[in-house]
Amino acid sequence: MPEPRFYAVDREGQYVGEVAHVVAERGERRASGLVLQKNGNEMVLPLSAVQSAEGARIVLRGEAGQYRELPPFYRAGYRVIDEELEASMEIDEDFQIGAEE
Repeated sequence: MPEPRFYAVDREGQYVGEVAHVVAERGERRASGLVLQKNGNEMVLPLSAVQSAEGARIVLRGEAGQYRELPPFYRAGYRVIDEELEASMEIDEDFQIGAEE
């Protein structure tokens, strides 16, 4: 089953980009932004720009034009929270599903 793809739209519903990652500033524990992908570029969108989330659709506070000049995403400057969570979700080999025998 493919993973759900989250995407961002402006307040009018215009597509802004696909959400690639949830990030935090290095040394911080709280998420600070979303990495948006569009046309092969990855940009950091501050969480303060998010108005709401409806399923896989992230609605932003402003208009699409406001998000054209976002700062580029460089991994060295951020913790990639979604990847850290995925790496920590290891299943023990003894884990079983079903009734005990």
